[in-house]
Amino acid sequence: MIIYIHGFGGCGEGSKAKVFRKYFKSIGENFIAPSLSYVPTLAIKTLEELIESYHEDVYLIGSSLGGYYTTYLSQKKEVKKVILINPAVKPTVTLSRALGDALNYYDESYYSWNKKHLDMLNEYKLEMDLLSKMDKENFLLMVQKGDTLLDYKEAVEKYDGAVQIVEEGGNHSFENIENHFETIKKFFAVGDSSTKELYSTKIYKDTLAFALKAHGEQKTPEGLPYSFHIVSVANEIINSLSMNRISYDEANVAIACALLHDVNEDTEEKVTKYNIEFPDQNVDMVVSGVSALTKDEILGSKHIQMEDSLKRLNELPHCVQMVKLADRITNLAPAPLFWNKSKRQNYVDEAKKILEALKDSNSYLASKLKNKIDNYLISQVLDSRGVKNDDDYMVFYTQDSQLILDKDHKNYLKTFKAINRLNDYILKAYDLSLFKREDYDLAWENTDKSQIEKYTNSLGLDYIKEILGNQSDEKIENYMCIISNGEDCIKMQRHF
Repeated sequence: MIIYIHGFGGCGEGSKAKVFRKYFKSIGENFIAPSLSYVPTLAIKTLEELIESYHEDVYLIGSSLGGYYTTYLSQKKEVKKVILINPAVKPTVTLSRALGDALNYYDESYYSWNKKHLDMLNEYKLEMDLLSKMDKENFLLMVQKGDTLLDYKEAVEKYDGAVQIVEEGGNHSFENIENHFETIKKFFAVGDSSTKELYSTKIYKDTLAFALKAHGEQKTPEGLPYSFHIVSVANEIINSLSMNRISYDEANVAIACALLHDVNEDTEEKVTKYNIEFPDQNVDMVVSGVSALTKDEILGSKHIQMEDSLKRLNELPHCVQMVKLADRITNLAPAPLFWNKSKRQNYVDEAKKILEALKDSNSYLASKLKNKIDNYLISQVLDSRGVKNDDDYMVFYTQDSQLILDKDHKNYLKTFKAINRLNDYILKAYDLSLFKREDYDLAWENTDKSQIEKYTNSLGLDYIKEILGNQSDEKIENYMCIISNGEDCIKMQRHF
């Protein structure tokens, strides 16, 4: 929905309102230009209720005093972008000249404008220097130097960092506004052109090819080619485009970041402006986006790394931030079988922090992530039949026994990963396997207490040493050191 906010003494049937109404109707966009009270508090209250009543994104166009109101209302989560036309920057100063009887230009009636009304205006002052660079990019300032009622230089200075159009000549009404309709349509990403192509299929294909080459033979935790994950994240972005409209360029940035978001962190390759195929005007944003989506491993804990990544993302445009929401939506599928309750709880807690930090970047993705969080299984897991079960142990199947790992043990995850990696290594290096060869791809599974018979402590480590025999090297020693530290979480159940 596009809402036009008129200036002091104006109404919803003014000349600009009529021109805008005709234009937006011609391109199939919802448009409204309400006639507002001259009392500032009542005008703002009306606009707030109007904005909140629409269950869709809202775009504002404010002229003169309407530009001042629009700046204040830009803070509302429903408002995505705003356009200011010769906006009032210091209305308490300029409108002090109108104290007394003021003229309503619609019907030439008079109303009383007094100091109390001026005081009301102060309540809606918003300092632009408090806004982030990302927020300022959602502002388009349009001024004409021929405006004799307001000093255009004040607006240029106040809205520094916003997209600006500064024209010679003109007047306070902004002459020939229709010459800028295409610019306005592109800035709001509305109209016929926005439905022809939501994003560039060429950019998608080129970026995917780069990502696939970088990730090579990498697999997801479920053993699938890594392409499944990055394409799923990109698909979440694509699904959101029709729900929360963004510009064509922003969509391409978001999709590129989605496909590339794990390259820096998980591969030997690095995303730079020199090695990816992307339009020059936005390539720096993609590079910065991938960098912000990458955790800095120099920092201490994963918690600190996540906090740092979110901080850097908050300094970038919404089209980059929304990739993090899409990534976590994809990752909040049923947890990998080897995760325990503690790991699942930590992952959900982390998802909540991501949602809180980036929820304003895309309401559709934010809502979907919240639903994923609310329905994520923590205390139970889904078995192969889709049935919820308790989750107490991880069982490895060997030739004549079971290795049983207590999933509540503090060293469980490290021990589990070390056993798997040790098995992968000795299979390639020495043609040995800790698991049943015929079941290698299904070597372990979850189970609960009811499935476990009597087991004996400490024999698990002895079994692993027995399989290794005399084979030993630096990698085996490293894995065995980790497994030994978790020895008391390994149980063994002889032939069952």
